[in-house]
Amino acid sequence: FDPEAAFQAARNGLEDLHGRDRAMYPALLMELDRERAKRLLLDQVLREKEPAALAAIRRTIDDNEVTDWILQTLDSSHSDGRLQACRLAGSPQMPGMIRKRLLDLLDDPDDDIVDAAKHALERIDRHVTAEKLIDAMQSATDVTRRWILLDALIDLAAPSEENRDLLGWIRHIGEYLIPSMRHYLEDEIRNHPRKERKANER
Repeated sequence: FDPEAAFQAARNGLEDLHGRDRAMYPALLMELDRERAKRLLLDQVLREKEPAALAAIRRTIDDNEVTDWILQTLDSSHSDGRLQACRLAGSPQMPGMIRKRLLDLLDDPDDDIVDAAKHALERIDRHVTAEKLIDAMQSATDVTRRWILLDALIDLAAPSEENRDLLGWIRHIGEYLIPSMRHYLEDEIRNHPRKERKANER
């Protein structure tokens, strides 16, 4: 096994914007060489167009060190830095100060940064709403109410990110689902990306 050759192959796979299954490469790169991968992924953020690959980068390098970097770089005098930070922001674990700075960037003179800040805020708000729905479902005693909350959680998920949001959230509610809910959820997970593709084709 040649770690360097494996790293280069994974890098080539990620950087090939027309390649398939690109979302698997960020985690693989981090396993092979964490520090070098982190620098590479930060650079990739600027040119990445595929939502699933960008989401994979965001998940893979979501740690305290990167959070501190985002917090500092949102105030950068360089537009590329601000854009990088916005595209990486949006984790539910990020401190409230990041949300405040993202709100400030809605007035940025660069339209790309405004758009990236808006999407980051949407990601944060989606996770906050999901946490409230999960708490409500865990405390609900009425089955009808659980059905309503489950549908709300499914609608809230971001299918363009390969159902990662939804798959993460259902880990917290699995024990509260009756069998018919589990079957329904399985069908929704299978169909969710198709719904997104059809919406994008219109």
